[in-house]
Amino acid sequence: MHNFYGIQNKVNTFRKGLNFDRYDEPTYLTFSIDFRFEEAAPFGDILWTSPLFAKPEASNSAQRYFGSVGHKDKEAQIKTFKEILEYITFNAPWYFQSITGLDSMWTKGTDIAKGSKETSITISTLEAIDLRITELANLYRGAIFDKTHLKERLPDNLQWFAMDIYVAEVRNIRYTLGGNVGALANTFGINTGGINTIATQLANAGSAFSSELDVASVLKQFGYIKFKCRQCTFDFTKSFAGGASLGVSAGKEAATNAFSINIGFFEEESEYQDGTKLVDDPSMSEVNNPWSYRNINSQGANVLNSASNLPLVGKAIGSAADQFKSSLESIGGLINPSLAAATQFINPTTKDLGNIYGQ
Repeated sequence: MHNFYGIQNKVNTFRKGLNFDRYDEPTYLTFSIDFRFEEAAPFGDILWTSPLFAKPEASNSAQRYFGSVGHKDKEAQIKTFKEILEYITFNAPWYFQSITGLDSMWTKGTDIAKGSKETSITISTLEAIDLRITELANLYRGAIFDKTHLKERLPDNLQWFAMDIYVAEVRNIRYTLGGNVGALANTFGINTGGINTIATQLANAGSAFSSELDVASVLKQFGYIKFKCRQCTFDFTKSFAGGASLGVSAGKEAATNAFSINIGFFEEESEYQDGTKLVDDPSMSEVNNPWSYRNINSQGANVLNSASNLPLVGKAIGSAADQFKSSLESIGGLINPSLAAATQFINPTTKDLGNIYGQ
């Protein structure tokens, strides 16, 4: 039973800034969309393909269909559409400013009463001076729809594509490299603050350090939520960049745009800092539970915090603290390396974090 015993010590520990739990910090979330431009689909998962993006050589390709029925112009439009979307995704992702509808997906994931995962999301975008988002929309609208006779040109199944939507920490927070990787970097006088560069170089050099390079990934360091979306189709019907009205002056705000994506089916995947990975498919999810050890560490830390208030002087307090600190390190060394630093309340070591965004 929690009786709030020692709660003041916990509050004081927080105020003093002792790092008993390096993940005890608020997060700021963002999103990222990974359109599946790849040609091959996972084995046995035909719904995971993207006919809309497939090359003309593929049997289930929108480009191939248009070419086979004599619409070479529409085949070229779909090809250009894919190339613009690919460029924005990998080279100018800031044009995708915000996303709405993920909360609805989360709800539908367990909505047993309705029994359907069909849903939609909306992407709000910036517009560029070359009207690249409007061009994207018009290439799609002009290829898929006959705007003269108001009918569809492309079968529904060839309009499908697959994508992954990630939700994770927005800041580029990184920790100092540890273990063999950190030792190697320090030996060569490398500033371990440039962690992404170091990790990339070491990964390219060989696989010996592959197990220690996850520190370079924000997703691996802090976890993520992932929506694996299938049978998706674009909806550019409400994507006019001019909005409801336009004036003769520049106005106060730059032009924006928006488009929707209809999702036929989705699965969820999530991975967390403690190593737990949860997936919806029939394969076994890997679930870890380090929280019992974290509780042990926390309880030990509380005792240590109380020790600093004991009426001991001189070598007595130093000896008691060192003895208890060693026992904590033996526990924390395997579970929470930061605990070792936190227990050094006598002449504690400090490290300047520097500019985490400048590396």
